[in-house]
Parts: sequence; structure tokens; C-alpha cells
Amino acid sequence: MHAKNTPPPYPVERVAVPVAVFSSDGDTVADKRDVELLVARLGDNVVFRSVVPEKTLRHFDFAVGYRANEILHNIAIGLVRDHATQSN
Repeated sequence: MHAKNTPPPYPVERVAVPVAVFSSDGDTVADKRDVELLVARLGDNVVFRSVVPEKTLRHFDFAVGYRANEILHNIAIGLVRDHATQSN
């Protein structure tokens, strides 16, 4: 763990793979400002961006919410398939 209350900054600018970013207007863990900062720092590596406008959709809902397949899982699987096909 870290000896400080916040972790050290992670150099996301070094990420060299395609990245899909999913977020929600209701997410209080990854709020809109933080997500926009992340997207800006990732730059051209962001190949897909989805913002769910619902204020009731929280961070945990992306993993196990009743709409997780619709808003994340199925889209992510399609993106992986598309990029796997493009790289072969």
C-alpha cells in the first residue's frame, strides 16, 4: 500500500493500446471531471467513448447491474472482436 492518503499519479500517457471508456452521469466514484481528464490524457488511444446519461446508474452497476450487459458487456465484447479482427 501507499504511505499517503492518495496513490501516486499513474502515467496513463504511456498507455499504447486502444482504450474504450464507459461512464455514467450518476457515477460518484469516477465523476465526469475525472473521466474527462482521463480521456484527455489517453488522447488518441481512446477508440470508443460511451456516457450513460442516467443519474441513477452508479459505478458498481457497470459490473453487476441489471443492465450491465446492455450498457457495457455486449459493447465491450464487440469492440474486442472488432480490434482483434483489425490487428490480424
